[in-house]
Amino acid sequence: MTDALLSEYSLDVEYQNRVKNELKSYTLHPLGLVNRDSISYLIATVNEYETPLMFALHRFRSINPSASVYRPNPQFDLQVFIDQGAFGFPVQQSPVQLRARVSKEIALTLSETALSIEQRLWPSEQDGWFNLEAYGCA
Repeated sequence: MTDALLSEYSLDVEYQNRVKNELKSYTLHPLGLVNRDSISYLIATVNEYETPLMFALHRFRSINPSASVYRPNPQFDLQVFIDQGAFGFPVQQSPVQLRARVSKEIALTLSETALSIEQRLWPSEQDGWFNLEAYGCA
């Protein structure tokens, strides 16, 4: 994957969709790699689309060099992508306390990438929702 990024070639991948738990096939055009907490992400455009998306590396099931021509994106700036909030990185310095009810899908994401070290997430007694408490996130 890093070779494809540095040498600028596209990849044919099979990726495990988190929400629908389906295996999807894509041709990716790598633009960058980002580590967020314990998860690494490939930033890439997909097939013929121009919008960069994030792919958690642990969800890839197969990765192969593609015969498709690599489509570079010279206007893409990884730091700008991050600064615009793609990963929800903190923007302010003062800690906040958050309490929320979240859907099962959001709870799954938060169980993989916590908002803070001081995060609690537990099932609600209502409609399959989850309770979230986090301190220190910004």
